[in-house]
Amino acid sequence: MATNIETNATRAPASDGECGEGFCLSELVEKIASLEAHPTFDELQEWLANVRVRSDELEPYVKFRPGTYVRTRVIRNSHVEMLVLCWRPGHYTSIHDHNGSYSSIRVIEGEMHETLYDFDGERGLCETASRAWSPGHVAVADIPDIHRIGNREGGAGDLVTLHCYSPPFDVINTYQHGSREIGELRPEEPREIERG
Repeated sequence: MATNIETNATRAPASDGECGEGFCLSELVEKIASLEAHPTFDELQEWLANVRVRSDELEPYVKFRPGTYVRTRVIRNSHVEMLVLCWRPGHYTSIHDHNGSYSSIRVIEGEMHETLYDFDGERGLCETASRAWSPGHVAVADIPDIHRIGNREGGAGDLVTLHCYSPPFDVINTYQHGSREIGELRPEEPREIERG
């Protein structure tokens, strides 16, 4: 991830619909739904840094399972896909890039661990850095960016993250440590929330 922004707001408590400073998750969804073009890299970063994520708005998207992390779609159109990912301790992605899309990830609860990699045609995939992101941090990835994220085994608890990708992707490039091979993976279709 290229940048780290520490926001002042972590997950906001449920309220009577007031978002206070910034804007609510539902207002961000409306903004994304009305887009007529891809947002800029800076816009995507700013949205996730400033959104007030209220518990009542987030609750329908929070779902865990024992074997792997859960991806739940908030919205997808031709310009942006927004997902909530829920991770138990020990859940990680594969090593991947975003296949031509840029991304922004906001840590809502828990601690997200990230390992960054560099791909060299001669040496293959090499680890370059590792770090942890706590609630309120926004990590962004420009193009190209190879990483692996997740919730450390033996960590303090569950991890909930909010992700935006532009443009949306259906296939990611995957990598193996020390290998010069690049694979492709179609991520599991996100869980959908029924809208009333």
